Amino acid sequence: MNQTEELESILDFQNATSGSVKAIQINVFIMIAHFICCVIGIPLNVFIASVIVSMRRLRSKPRNILLLGLILSDLSAFVPVLMEFAYLHFPSLELCRTYVAISGLPYILFLINTLLALVDRYTAIAHPLWHFNQVTTVLIVRCQLVASLTASFVYKFPYVVQFLPLSCELQLLQEFNSIAITLMILFSSCILAHVIVYRQTKRVLANYVPKGWKRETFTSSKNEKRAAVVTRSEGVQSLQQQPLPIFQQPLSSMNSDVTQQQRQQVPVDEMSIHISDRRVSQLEVEATRTMIVNVTSLSIMTGPFILFTLTVFLCRFSGEEQVCSSLAWLAPYLKELVVLHAVYHPAIQLSRSSELSSAMKQWL
Repeated sequence: MNQTEELESILDFQNATSGSVKAIQINVFIMIAHFICCVIGIPLNVFIASVIVSMRRLRSKPRNILLLGLILSDLSAFVPVLMEFAYLHFPSLELCRTYVAISGLPYILFLINTLLALVDRYTAIAHPLWHFNQVTTVLIVRCQLVASLTASFVYKFPYVVQFLPLSCELQLLQEFNSIAITLMILFSSCILAHVIVYRQTKRVLANYVPKGWKRETFTSSKNEKRAAVVTRSEGVQSLQQQPLPIFQQPLSSMNSDVTQQQRQQVPVDEMSIHISDRRVSQLEVEATRTMIVNVTSLSIMTGPFILFTLTVFLCRFSGEEQVCSSLAWLAPYLKELVVLHAVYHPAIQLSRSSELSSAMKQWL
């Protein structure tokens, strides 16, 4: 009996006695799928990361640093795949334990970076001036490192405190409970953040006054509340504020120049630093499309795995051990969803980012 057969026999005995599944299950279908994903996904992700890092105008923007974090998270999904190839030719217990130690981390890293990107997007929409002045690439990198390390520690906490032994197997009834809870929290947070960003975008776009309209704003002296009336005016190009009564105006404004007074009375439109009025309708459609695409992408990557872990979790209380054993064959296939996501996600980013696409054409 060679080393591979001996190791497989040991693992089969452990699985039969503990109700677990082997961490690395290799068959022809998975090997072919891995090879195709690696050939397409690794060069594509490395190419995008190289373009962002090498071009200063890209790496100087916080949103591109967040995109770089997502791309690196996609690349981390191929590390377990490469370890499976290595295990096929050089099987060892230590390599299998290392595989278990990093298993599931690509899910966590991608969801954490997605959540950070959504928080950044909401801040840029809701508080654009503060975001422009305070959010830097250094701050983004620090947040990414702290959030990724913290989430990884929490995710692997059962192994850190030795609640679960680090062996070459996956404990369906213990480890997958921790996986399900962590993924459900992050997945729900990402979906909720997508909805919040979408609603904030719609709210800002709804309050935007298009070209050819004017908004007259006045202050009631009775309750000090502000009201606004939007009327049609073909010659008006920007927002206009109705002057205050003479007894409510400060002395400095009464003595100032007329043009200076009018300039001070025009409020700053927050949307002016993001878009022009000609693109309002386009951005409404784009915001809807972006939310649908991103939520669907996250659901494809994480949804089946969460449903599987919840099913295994319910088996623990129902006492149907045979049902849990019959579901074990799905585990290696559900783990590969993150590898598939690492292939189509960068392609989606390329198709939706004109800045990144043009930069890649210049870089070639």
